[in-house]
Amino acid sequence: MITFLIAIFCGLGVGLGCYYGNVFGYGWSVFIGVLGFGACQFGIGFFMRRNVKAQMDAVQRILANGQKQLQVKTQRWQMKPPGSIQAAQMEIERDQRVFVKAALEAVEPLHRFDRWVPMMRRQIATAQFQLYWMIKEWKKVDELMSKAMFLDPAATAMKLARYQMLGKPLDEMEKVYD
Repeated sequence: MITFLIAIFCGLGVGLGCYYGNVFGYGWSVFIGVLGFGACQFGIGFFMRRNVKAQMDAVQRILANGQKQLQVKTQRWQMKPPGSIQAAQMEIERDQRVFVKAALEAVEPLHRFDRWVPMMRRQIATAQFQLYWMIKEWKKVDELMSKAMFLDPAATAMKLARYQMLGKPLDEMEKVYD
């Protein structure tokens, strides 16, 4: 939101400077002011996008490294099976919980961009919703469901599945589906 306000003031400053400086007429001053707004918004957005992308890439690396570790452990178990399949499943869930918790901790620093990037809170809530779903912390999932964005089919399917678990009425589920 702050980026938008900065860009508006920059565009106004450029446009009014051109007009009252007798450099251009009214029409050209408005056009140059709009260009100033766009250039400022693009510049700030470029740097913000780069910082947010770097932080999200760190989260993705944590998840990818955790998945690799689980695959290595699973392949090792295929060569030499563990004593009990249930114990192996519990160990995999425990390991998954560890790296998902690390990813959730890596998402937290993104909150510093809340005021700068529009819809950042919703994007963070969506990421947290999906991560908490992976470790089956249903209380947190339910808290984040109202804040998250459901733009992709996987997140929408998670929401529908959670509605089914909670026993929500069919008409609410159809509304989400539509």
